[in-house]
Amino acid sequence: MEVKNLPQHVQDWMKEIEANVVANNDRMVEFCDKLEQYADEHNEGFLKGFSLFYRGFNRYLNARLEQGMEDLSAALNYLISAQAWGMVAHTYNSMGNIADFQGDISLAIDCYIKGLSLAKEYDIKGMEYNVRTNIANVYIGLDAYDRAVNMLLECE
Repeated sequence: MEVKNLPQHVQDWMKEIEANVVANNDRMVEFCDKLEQYADEHNEGFLKGFSLFYRGFNRYLNARLEQGMEDLSAALNYLISAQAWGMVAHTYNSMGNIADFQGDISLAIDCYIKGLSLAKEYDIKGMEYNVRTNIANVYIGLDAYDRAVNMLLECE
């Protein structure tokens, strides 16, 4: 979906969500609510996924991991349907982080690999580097230093 083709007020809501995901939780939630209502009324899956992603990401940042994982998981279906691959890769990376924090290394690696595959396929360099760094951190935690170094060298 081309964001520039959306009504200006919807674009403004999206900017408010992005600007406040860290800075002002209440304001972010207010605009997520507006965006989700609009998305439901206009059958706009991308917008629903966008809102759910930022809700989940905010919860992840505020250590509400289970709720964050639920929102991020729900966002995936919408974002995949909309072919919003950058956001899908970011979602998998965030879900990998949550799984890693919760000690589920298998799920973390699975999420990271999915995010890395998308980042490579769609040439999303910044996300590729983020995911590679996260995978390297898992390897370091497993004392697999050679694998961690190899993963980080791919970031050059």
